[in-house]
Amino acid sequence: MNIISNSSILSPSGKWCVAALLAMTLLPARLHAQYVSTAITNGLSEPYGVTTDPGGNVYITDAVNNRIVKFVPGATTLSTLAGVTGPSHFGTNNGVGAAARFNEPQGIVYARGGLVVVDQGNQQLRFVSLAGAVSNLAGMTGVFGTNNGAALGAAQFEWPTGIAVANDGATLYIADQGADEIRVLTTNNTVSNLAVGGYQFNTPSAVAVDNKNNLWVADSGNMVICMVS
Repeated sequence: MNIISNSSILSPSGKWCVAALLAMTLLPARLHAQYVSTAITNGLSEPYGVTTDPGGNVYITDAVNNRIVKFVPGATTLSTLAGVTGPSHFGTNNGVGAAARFNEPQGIVYARGGLVVVDQGNQQLRFVSLAGAVSNLAGMTGVFGTNNGAALGAAQFEWPTGIAVANDGATLYIADQGADEIRVLTTNNTVSNLAVGGYQFNTPSAVAVDNKNNLWVADSGNMVICMVS
C-alpha cells in the first residue's frame, strides 16, 4: 500500500470550491432539521471508542471505568459486557463478563464476529465475544515496544489508540501512537507495520476504512489527514 495524498494545503481557488461544496452539503441538512440527542447520560467515565454490531447494538469502551459497555437503543438499556466498573478495577485477566479485566481501553471495532478492543494500558489487542468472553489477540501485557511477529506475545505495541477493520471483516489496522506507525493485524494474527512508501507518521490517533478499502489516518502530530490506498 502506498500513500497517495497527505497534503492539507489548498490554493485560493481550491478554498472557494471547498466553501461552495460545504454550502451545498449543509443547506439540505438544515432543511431536514438535523438534531442531536443524548443517548446515555450517566454511568460512564471518559468513554473513548464506540462501535455497533449488525443488530444495531452499541458497544463503548468506558476507559476510566476499565470496562466494555453494551447499549441497546430500542430498550434504552446499558449494561457491562466485560470488566468491572471503577478505576480501581484494572487488570489483565481474561474470562467472561466480570471475570475479565481491562486497563483504560480505547479503540473498539466490530470485527471477526465480535469486538476487537485496543486495551491501551495493557499494550494489547483483546477480543471480546458478543457474549462477553475476553481473550488476547496480540501484544505483550504491560510491555512497550515495536516488535512485530506472529506468535501470541511476540509482537509489542507502544500506546495504541484507534482501530479499524478492512472490508474483509478480519484484517485490522491499529494507530500505534508511541511507535509512530500504523500496525496491521492479519487474519492469522501476525502483526506488521503498514508500508507507506517512506512517509513518516507522527503520533497517529485514529483510522477508518472506506468502501473502496482505502485507509484514512488522523496523523495528529503532522496535523494532516492521510489516505493510504
